[in-house]
Amino acid sequence: MINNIPETGCRVQAYPRYNVSPGNVKKLFPPTSKPCRLLFCFLLLLSGGMRAQSAYSGLENWFHTETLSMAGAGGTLSSVESDRLNPAALGELPRQFHLSFLRYPADINAESLSLILPAGRGFYALGLRHLNYGLFEGFDADGQSTDNYTAGDTWVTLSAGETLKSRKISWGITAGLFLSRLENYQSTALVFTPGILFDIKSVNGKLGISLQNLGKVIDRYTRVRERLPTTVVTSVSKRLEHLPLELFVDGGYRLTTETFWLRLGGIFRLPYNFQLKWGTNTDKFSQQTRTNIGKDFIGSSGVGLSYRFEEYHFDLGSYFYGTGGWISSIGFGVTF
Repeated sequence: MINNIPETGCRVQAYPRYNVSPGNVKKLFPPTSKPCRLLFCFLLLLSGGMRAQSAYSGLENWFHTETLSMAGAGGTLSSVESDRLNPAALGELPRQFHLSFLRYPADINAESLSLILPAGRGFYALGLRHLNYGLFEGFDADGQSTDNYTAGDTWVTLSAGETLKSRKISWGITAGLFLSRLENYQSTALVFTPGILFDIKSVNGKLGISLQNLGKVIDRYTRVRERLPTTVVTSVSKRLEHLPLELFVDGGYRLTTETFWLRLGGIFRLPYNFQLKWGTNTDKFSQQTRTNIGKDFIGSSGVGLSYRFEEYHFDLGSYFYGTGGWISSIGFGVTF
């Protein structure tokens, strides 16, 4: 029945990020039993065991070390991930190239490539993201083995924007093509994220507003009319006066599900060009098992370490699911 799964309109890509227990998946279905794990994820979707109901929840997964380490916080932070969080923040970045690699539980991997090109007061940015769910064994309706197949999401983006002459306001917009594939089935969507950023120097803070994942589905898996996970996000940040710490708070309202989320993160600037990053979000409440206080407390939280040496920078990060299991990540970048 695996080959018939696309007929349901369900998708597996909600798994990497939401309230599925990666640890339980590994225990119930070992890595050699990939068809069983795929079926298990779909059954969770059908039973309502996941929060993400859209076939395009891959748009909200982690792709970059910095975002992973801060549990999604940092909408006003200037990073290569700003193209999907708030493109207006890209204007403060130097010309650079960056790669990130993430490893989810259950042999799921994500990669991202970013190129930032400043141009006067403006900028351009290119992004390529890919989420690979692995190789699966196919079975027909009679349980007979068929050809192996793969599943994955690919997201190509182009961003542009400008900082106004006052240097207090920046704007930016990202346009992208999102391709989701399962066996021989494919779905395509045009995705846009506009944003604006206010630099409030009087309080050492910033305010950002963005509309993430606005767009239109071009080609669907089935006749089911699913919508993109469009979210209105407000972000604030402030550098503390007496500590080498910058705090970030992001609040989002997801229009498709009428749900609200909150993310809190920070960056400690350490000696010798090191930075310690951390974050947590309200997904922890849906991931609580109520059997282990420690896991419930640190669930849905991230931590990471960055280091800069001349024009090179390196990143390590991880994210912990409250139900068990880690996402690990490594990144490398160079300015030129």
